[in-house]
Amino acid sequence: MTRKIRILVVDDDHATRRLLRYLFEEAGFEIVGEAENGQQAVEMALECKPDVVTMDLNMPIMNGIDATRIITQKAPSIRIIIITGFGTPSTVEISIKAGACAFMAKPFGFEDLLTTINRVHEQKPSPSEIEQIQIAELRERLDLYAHDVTKGCLLDQIDRLVAGIAHDLRSPLGIVLSTLGTIDVNANDVTFVRHLERIRRRSLYCKWIVDNFLGVSFSENITLDNISLIDVIQETLQILENKIHPNIHLSIHVPEDLRILGSSNLLRLILMNIIENAIEAMTDGGALDVSAHTIDSHVHIVIADTGVGISSDKRQKLFSIGFTTKPAHCGLGLYIAQRFARRMGGEIVYAEREQSNGSVFRLSVPLQPEFSLPKEPSKLRANRRNLERKLTRIRDRSVLEVDRVLPEFQRIVSTFASNLYNELNVIEVTAKNLLSESQDDSLKNALNKIIQSCTYARLLTRNMAELGKTPSLHYSFISPIEIIEEVLELLERKIPPEYYKVEWEIDPTLGDIEADSISLKQVFMNLIRNALEAMPDGGVLKLNLAREGQTAVITVSDTGKGIAPEYINRLFTIGFTTKQNGYGLGLYNVMSIIKKHKGTISVSSRPGKGTTFVIRLPIKQTTEEATYE
Repeated sequence: MTRKIRILVVDDDHATRRLLRYLFEEAGFEIVGEAENGQQAVEMALECKPDVVTMDLNMPIMNGIDATRIITQKAPSIRIIIITGFGTPSTVEISIKAGACAFMAKPFGFEDLLTTINRVHEQKPSPSEIEQIQIAELRERLDLYAHDVTKGCLLDQIDRLVAGIAHDLRSPLGIVLSTLGTIDVNANDVTFVRHLERIRRRSLYCKWIVDNFLGVSFSENITLDNISLIDVIQETLQILENKIHPNIHLSIHVPEDLRILGSSNLLRLILMNIIENAIEAMTDGGALDVSAHTIDSHVHIVIADTGVGISSDKRQKLFSIGFTTKPAHCGLGLYIAQRFARRMGGEIVYAEREQSNGSVFRLSVPLQPEFSLPKEPSKLRANRRNLERKLTRIRDRSVLEVDRVLPEFQRIVSTFASNLYNELNVIEVTAKNLLSESQDDSLKNALNKIIQSCTYARLLTRNMAELGKTPSLHYSFISPIEIIEEVLELLERKIPPEYYKVEWEIDPTLGDIEADSISLKQVFMNLIRNALEAMPDGGVLKLNLAREGQTAVITVSDTGKGIAPEYINRLFTIGFTTKQNGYGLGLYNVMSIIKKHKGTISVSSRPGKGTTFVIRLPIKQTTEEATYE
């Protein structure tokens, strides 16, 4: 049974307190007490530890602002909603600075108050608010199709890819960051601390790269909180520290007590995109200034640089998807930043510096989010379904655009993946260096976990990094058995022995083969992951390695659900997938790698019985194009 939300009601008016108690109890909340002034509110909050406090503003002995400040300092987990008849912008700002999680000006509907209580308690939008966000995003996509069918189709292709990679890429990065938190740090070992911090910041930067790319698609639910603006800005600059040229002079002019209600993750992603662009515009150094101030009920954040600036003919395209002036960028950053800003109820505008070269970006966001909700959820759902039907019809009519957007899609995805791959490589190399010097077993285990997670993420990323490219191979003599064992080790968490059985059959005459080790790991990672996903309730994974003359024959079989006959001939086609969430890159890349190795791959399947892939590779390569190690 779900625990009731526990509420403390604070108001100097007896009738208001009694009314709120009655209404809250009718709504299924638990009332832990009533207070008639701020001092009582502090005492009762610290004693009863409610989930939520509804706090009046103007009260005798101690006002609501002072009470809020004390409660949030001593018990930050308590969520406070300020309720007052004086809803001026300055009052909102003062309340948020004190630590309030929401501000409601009288008069308001009780349903709105219930929605706000549930939202601040869960630290995320209510179901109705989420529905409203989804409607806004559907309209956004419909508008994009109306103005540019090609861009709409491009985003749809990225949507499909994002749906399949979100968990796969976030999971190993989450393991890296959580593992870093378990490592005991000896502050006297300056070199060790510096390397560990390098891993942490690079990992956070990788997380930003992933979250940023995922943000081009329809948004996920967001967490709302009371945000310290200076903290988010400083965290952003720390993550980007390795990119800041030593000759860049950095200045921050942000009041320490300036706070807003919203998503710290979205705000950080917005700032990362704008600030990274500013840094990269000053390759030889310069000045970067970040400032913030409030006007009415909005916070205005200004990011100014003295870089190369942006020519007038390119300014109109700044926030367009795919537009970039930098070869190493995929052209999503400012598009996503603007999208997130609007998600927070704000806007980004560009302006030239008046007295020098460079650029100025102004981000405006409200002090607290505003939702204008229809009173009837059924109307909201009907509206969303209607928009979804319209979008489906437009997509059906635009199916011919898919081939046209493929080159641009490949460029964007490949650039994103290459940047992520390079950052993961830095983390892995740094962790390996620390591992080689470590004598502590617990530290070795932690570093090995980080290295494995990076290796796993890099193999997944290669599928995208090589999209539309011919794989570059580095040949050496390697053991295919060891390659598969390494892949199984990386996938260990996905193969619990109580559900899966791995059966080996190995020909003793099969020795090493001449191949690219990373590419073969990529091949078997894709095939074995597919096999496991085809057996969600468990089953048998069979691995057969044999030798036929000068050819290695490797078979990967599963006892899963199988593949329908009409799909077999399309399996290795880019963009084809039988998965609900997926784009269809894995087997396409498998085929490309096998062909580059002068090998073949075939597949047979029986629906309901399982699938078998057979790979044939030459024991020794004869191509003159190969690169050897």
